[in-house]
Amino acid sequence: MSQTTAFFRRLFYSLIFLGAVPVLNTALQVPLSSPFSTGSAPLSAGLEGWNLDIGPNANATGHLVFETVNSLLQEWPNTRYRHGHNLIPGTVPPGTLLYHGRSNNKLPTTPEWLATDPEHSYMFCRTMPDGSGCWHLTVVTVRALKVLYFDGSSAAKMVDGSMDTQDVVAWGKVMPEKFPSEFERIRALCDWGKKFDIDGFVRMEMDFEIMLCDFTVGVEVESFLQLRSSSRRGPPKPPDAPPPGGPQALLMTHRSPLMVLFTA
Repeated sequence: MSQTTAFFRRLFYSLIFLGAVPVLNTALQVPLSSPFSTGSAPLSAGLEGWNLDIGPNANATGHLVFETVNSLLQEWPNTRYRHGHNLIPGTVPPGTLLYHGRSNNKLPTTPEWLATDPEHSYMFCRTMPDGSGCWHLTVVTVRALKVLYFDGSSAAKMVDGSMDTQDVVAWGKVMPEKFPSEFERIRALCDWGKKFDIDGFVRMEMDFEIMLCDFTVGVEVESFLQLRSSSRRGPPKPPDAPPPGGPQALLMTHRSPLMVLFTA
């Protein structure tokens, strides 16, 4: 059995237990206790029992499961339905470039965040005061990184559900008051993941990010550049950019660069 296969198996059984704990003190969920059906007939029935003019059972949940799986690592579906509930183990292959913006040229010695594109990471150092510099770190994976992906808008700092699955993994229960406690969160997640040899966690903010637990394991420095900083927050707006929320803006949504890098 390969190390990756063993990792997935151990993590799978742990997540089953983790998901079962909050349910022990709650009533049985009605939709999941009802026989699943498509159209007017259960799946066990022959095609002659189907009537496509009749809508699906109101308690059917299969289409919801399919939609979440079909939407993994896509920005627009996970923005529209930001309350994720899936925890997916995966790997980031060797040779992947990842990026980190900071205010100094010191390699992080504690868990920190990596972006999948340099524009994202540059946002975190470009607003430093003029003259102080924007240090932009690029690392490359030298082996497959073992990661756990939280779907939905899991990096959105909100109190109404987008970070609930992380709360349960990190602290054993939902703690909405800790939504801004990002450094406490990443340390708790990395401590939890040590027994599974997890290298980091994948979340979605404006783009996808990796919460890397140790910058000295599994990655090497590719470059560490001092870039120009600016006191203005946010990137310059293109002259022909569509208005926010307009139909043209919605057409500009895309799949993440991680889609071609992340393998479960």
